[in-house]
Amino acid sequence: MVTLVSEVASAYVQLRWAQQEVAIGNKNLEDQGTSLNLTRRRFEAGADNALAVAQAESQVANTTATIPAYESQVRQQIFIISVLLG
Repeated sequence: MVTLVSEVASAYVQLRWAQQEVAIGNKNLEDQGTSLNLTRRRFEAGADNALAVAQAESQVANTTATIPAYESQVRQQIFIISVLLG
């Protein structure tokens, strides 16, 4: 019984961590999208260079790529908890 409670608690902590990572990733993506739009406008106005735009696009792409892994961890931990609690 103690082992079961321990495993459920561990899975729950990991679930909450993964949910927080998803939330942080989404907020970062929102902020980086705003930054990318501003960088593009500055580039169009001649106040920034193409490298700055490419770097901002890269940041958005990298952040976008990390979110699904955390979403998968959320689903996995929910599944583990449901199996443990039967």
